[in-house]
Amino acid sequence: MTLREYYQSLKYQPSPAATFVKEIAALCNRTEIAVRKWLAGDAAPDAFLQEKISAHLDIPVDELFPKSVSNNNPRSDGDDRT
Repeated sequence: MTLREYYQSLKYQPSPAATFVKEIAALCNRTEIAVRKWLAGDAAPDAFLQEKISAHLDIPVDELFPKSVSNNNPRSDGDDRT
């Protein structure tokens, strides 16, 4: 493989951020769209999923989901599984 071919092959690999979104979506059995809504602050996962994500990442729930962020949109958990 040439240097150019190697470089070109990198273009088709998912970014670490995209991989993270896929990982959290699979962990929570939600779509990537739902996870992206959580990340954008447009929705928040329910308490059970917050605990699950917290345990998976080994980061405290309160740190991942501060009350001011996770409670700013109580209308939806971003679940768009249809």
